[in-house]
Amino acid sequence: MKRYLPPALLLFVFSITSAQDESLTNMPEEDFVYLKDSTLLFSSDFTAKRGFIKTNFFQLNGDKIPFEQVKFYNIDGDYRANFNASILPRIETGYYNVFEGKSYQSNSSSKKFYFSRAPFGDLQSLKYNTLLEVLSTPNPKIDQTELAQIQETLGLGKRKQKKVFIMLGAGLGTFIIGGTLMDSENRNARLVGLSLAGAGLVTCVASIMVKKPARFHLAAVRQYNKFYLD
Repeated sequence: MKRYLPPALLLFVFSITSAQDESLTNMPEEDFVYLKDSTLLFSSDFTAKRGFIKTNFFQLNGDKIPFEQVKFYNIDGDYRANFNASILPRIETGYYNVFEGKSYQSNSSSKKFYFSRAPFGDLQSLKYNTLLEVLSTPNPKIDQTELAQIQETLGLGKRKQKKVFIMLGAGLGTFIIGGTLMDSENRNARLVGLSLAGAGLVTCVASIMVKKPARFHLAAVRQYNKFYLD
């Protein structure tokens, strides 16, 4: 990275350990760019130009900073992460920051969430297993009762996820059975098949309406973060 930045720039280089320092948990809301080599540049060290898809960053001499080297940036309060070729906005701030992205499958899309240890930790998927590991770690600011409450919130999300899978599986199975019976030459069988197909469809739709596990995962992170508010 040194070959891209002239010595005249003021560089702030943090090791992995120093990036986890408590004093940096809540970074000042000022413009900065944090690079994947742990270089931190403040507004006096670079210029930014907003594009239609992403923001481009330049050295003071006009040379472009390769965007693939950017890990996080904050421009006019717009805090984002560059992760797996996606630009993710930060939606939750605290000991753990949360970022929101989209997952595309076929012709549909769904929200996907990631979290990182503030200020510049690596992003991880906001899932039950990863959260349980980090949010269950003993912490002097959080007593065991409060940790248990956070774990209970995560548990609710896991149970909701299981409920969704069961409902969706039952709905699809019922719909398939109903569809098979509807092809029967027997009128009564066709009527039964129509009823089963309708019930299966309703069950599938109902499973979509169940609160998504991510809502409980976000709630657990918020519960944890509140102990680090100024």
